Amino acid sequence: MLAGFMTGPALASPRIFAVFESIPTFLQTVSTPSRWVLAVCLLVLIAGALSLNDALLYTPDSARYLVWAKSLSTFNGFLDDTSPEPVRYVVHAPLYPLLLAPVAWIWPWGVEGAKAWTLLMALGALWLFYRWTAEAAGEVVAAAATGLLGVHSLFLLYATQVLSEIPFAVAFMAALIKASQLEAQKKRPNIADHAGLVLSLGAAMFLREVGVAVIAGMLLYWLFQKRWRSVLIVGGLCILLYVLWFVRNEVIVAGIEQPPLRNSQLLVTHLYTPKDASLLAEFAARIVNNGRVYAGHLSTIVFAPDFIRQSHGLVSPGHPLAAAAGSLTPFAAPLFLILSFGSALTGIILTWRTQSATRLTTVVMAAYFGPILIYPINDVRFLFPLVLFLLHFGAVGFRTVVDRWPELSHRQAVRWTAVGLAIVCLFPNVAWASSFVANNWRFAHDPNLLKPARESEAELPDYYYKRLSAPGRWISAHADKNAIVLSRWKEIALWLEGRDVLDVDPQMTPDSFDRTLRDYRVQYLASVRWRVGLRENETQIEYSSRYDFVPQMESGSVEVLKVVPKKEERIVKADISADADSPTMFRTALRLLRRGEPTEAESLLVRVEQRMGRYGALVYHTAVAKALAGRYDEALAVFEKFQSIPQAGSFLQQAWYHQEIISRIRGAQAAAFPEDRATKFHIIAVNYWELGYRASCFRMIDSSLAVQPSFFPALMFASIFHYQDGDVASSAAYWERARRVNATNLLVEHMKAVLEADRDLRKARDDAERIRQHQHKAVAFLAMDMREDAIDEFLAILDIQPAHRQALRNLVGIYTDKRRYGPAREYAQRLVEASPNDRGARELLKDLEVRWE
Repeated sequence: MLAGFMTGPALASPRIFAVFESIPTFLQTVSTPSRWVLAVCLLVLIAGALSLNDALLYTPDSARYLVWAKSLSTFNGFLDDTSPEPVRYVVHAPLYPLLLAPVAWIWPWGVEGAKAWTLLMALGALWLFYRWTAEAAGEVVAAAATGLLGVHSLFLLYATQVLSEIPFAVAFMAALIKASQLEAQKKRPNIADHAGLVLSLGAAMFLREVGVAVIAGMLLYWLFQKRWRSVLIVGGLCILLYVLWFVRNEVIVAGIEQPPLRNSQLLVTHLYTPKDASLLAEFAARIVNNGRVYAGHLSTIVFAPDFIRQSHGLVSPGHPLAAAAGSLTPFAAPLFLILSFGSALTGIILTWRTQSATRLTTVVMAAYFGPILIYPINDVRFLFPLVLFLLHFGAVGFRTVVDRWPELSHRQAVRWTAVGLAIVCLFPNVAWASSFVANNWRFAHDPNLLKPARESEAELPDYYYKRLSAPGRWISAHADKNAIVLSRWKEIALWLEGRDVLDVDPQMTPDSFDRTLRDYRVQYLASVRWRVGLRENETQIEYSSRYDFVPQMESGSVEVLKVVPKKEERIVKADISADADSPTMFRTALRLLRRGEPTEAESLLVRVEQRMGRYGALVYHTAVAKALAGRYDEALAVFEKFQSIPQAGSFLQQAWYHQEIISRIRGAQAAAFPEDRATKFHIIAVNYWELGYRASCFRMIDSSLAVQPSFFPALMFASIFHYQDGDVASSAAYWERARRVNATNLLVEHMKAVLEADRDLRKARDDAERIRQHQHKAVAFLAMDMREDAIDEFLAILDIQPAHRQALRNLVGIYTDKRRYGPAREYAQRLVEASPNDRGARELLKDLEVRWE
């Protein structure tokens, strides 16, 4: 077969042979340092190719890039059609999917293809870094610096992932090179020069939002240099491009779709300070926190970025070289800090006066740090441009020192010291790369990794067991075409063959979880079950009052569960044996938290942590237990730790909720007036109800009523909450107390209607009577703005009479108001089928169908 391939018409062509024959001639024309760089590129290409597979590290970022790329490749614009409702809002910078579109046109949904394309961009980034550094430090030193970049852990990682870091680095360096050349030439830029700057700076801006800071830094430098023409032309065109995209995305599309996550909203959301704090206080808290986190990375960011703080978990701790590097790095960290920052500072200081490019690059880099310090999420990948900056100016510093004191390079001791330092500095990244490549190769080729992760060896990191292709294909083979899958991992959509996936926050509240399953009639849940036995959706599964989850298949760490209606309440055990397994202990702790026994729950969580280690879910729920037990300072200390964890958005949001509740509890305890204190405790009760902690909610209601027994809102909400919790007797008792306080209040009247309809429903003898009582309850719930409860009543009517037109019409209206257009469209279609001559029904469906066009 190989012989036939080699003699095929393509390779038999004389032109093909001419290309290969010309390679030696080409190599003779390039300098020796350039050959070294080409050798580095070849090594990176080989290592990257061996590391290609269908695993994605960042979710849902990478999956979104692939979805948009496929849409762009078919000229449908930026469209995410993998969810029940089509989404045109773009939450990430838009240029990277456009760069991936050619690959998506050839290889739709191809993770490996997108990674290979990004790897080729990385080779371009290496060559561009070499040329950028060679202009300031000479080819030999630049080649050495390029070698350091080629083996850098973050560079190899981003070169083999579907992420925009590498193309952003290309645009970043291209802009600096072009601007530096103009500075060195001391000439007035022409149209071509400005066009090159607009293209590179615009690309940086549309590859990463922080690219706006790169533009701002360059404009600021030009203002100091009084380059008014460049400021007006380049700045004006870049601002125009940004405004056009902002209007498209944030004004037009976001105005229509109202996405739950918007870039503009995320920037001003309180995650570090109480809601009533000023935005300046929030920014100050972010700067302090992010500054502390990033400062912790500085010592190893160049020579050992993945061996100190918050490792990516991609190398095996038992790998001989990786283990040695992990042991070496803590001791060598001060040396790494001195070498990386010392050499870079030397280069900056010694060339500050003589090289305008030094001043320009330093100002741009300083501007870059502004946004990443005030951004609510911190991540080491935001520091990747700093790696380029330090390596570049480190090379400049080395070359400047050698030029000024040439006698140093002739001393034998200096040479041997330099060799020793080079080995020490190279070793961690080389060790990391060896384990990284081996693990990724194994992920792509070892069938043993398809076995359940709980039965696997402990040495391989958890990341390599999260293979979503096998579960996706299983669902495609066993589910109908309209099935909807709920999962945190959006990339599973790549293997669902057109079935929709709801990618949700794994820390969403239990009520939101149940309502999402209900509204979209989700059939399957794809959840990661780590080798310790815990599932990421364990809390929602345990607290679900509507559904049971039946395991269907398990591949690696991914478990597929079928969502089925709950037949009966689970039996909650009062105690647990000392030798119970860790998952059982964890689930029991969750029940105890919900039941209002936080001290016992914390005891179990501590025992589980001693067995399993500090998993995020364990740490979070331990903090919750401390908060529910009234140990607020201890709880706050744990919650605040989530602020320093990279990409901890879901835990960070939930931690903030509890911090806010603790602040409110202390405010309630300090309130001077009884009515004010009762109001505050009542609000806290609502907060705990939303989070799923029923017993804590009722305890806060009791606190509110203890201060003011006739406090109407607390009485009324107690009646409603007890009813929703299934305790009709307690609901009626609190309703009676509320009626005595304010009998004419509309809430009293509507809740009376609910209780009476509920009583009559249990006595109903035929379907007509049942439908009538469900309608009474639904109307009363809507009058109280309890639309979620009203949905349940309308769905109950459809269970009895599937073509009930009024129930269908009400569901269309409610789901449209909730902006859940998929369910609204489904019920509108059913309404048209039930009433084909109803013009209003057809208009409702037509208005909804527009979103799918």
